[in-house]
Amino acid sequence: MTDGEVRYARDGEVAIVIFDRPAARNAMTWRMYEQLGEACAQIRREDGLRAAVFRGAGGKAFIAGTDIAQFQAFRGGDDGIAYEEKMEGILAGVEALPVPTLAVIEGFAIGGGLAIAAACDLRIATPGSRLGVPIARTLGNCLFDCQLRAAGRRARRFARQADVAAGGEPVRRGGAGGRLSQRDRRGGGA
Repeated sequence: MTDGEVRYARDGEVAIVIFDRPAARNAMTWRMYEQLGEACAQIRREDGLRAAVFRGAGGKAFIAGTDIAQFQAFRGGDDGIAYEEKMEGILAGVEALPVPTLAVIEGFAIGGGLAIAAACDLRIATPGSRLGVPIARTLGNCLFDCQLRAAGRRARRFARQADVAAGGEPVRRGGAGGRLSQRDRRGGGA
């Protein structure tokens, strides 16, 4: 399996950031997190942008969290704290972008993937999408401050339950801004 990549492109006035590791449901590697930071820096440098769209490649996942293999080198609590601090910086970089940001969620947005989606100004999800923070059940509720700030009261309660919600449930709970129909996904929606 590859380390994947975060690709940046521009389509007119819109920046497009693609999380491209579909064989692993776009689970993020350290390299991909670095590339996300570089994409955010590129967005800040670009003139004439009006929006930035974040989405996963392959249509089955936005981001299925941080690849758990990335944690094999951790030897103690200090490694976990350093990871949390690094994530805070990355997510703050998404939050601080000078243009409106949209997370287009198809499939899984789990853990760090949900954190990235929550750092965006708006989120739109397909009916079959699944959002959640299941790691909170096993490792304690290690949610990022900016994720909880962005989520709102109902979504914070959802995240603290360490659950994964399917279909329209994130919308009802406040975790997504709207639902994207099959027609919309094909480009035929109004």
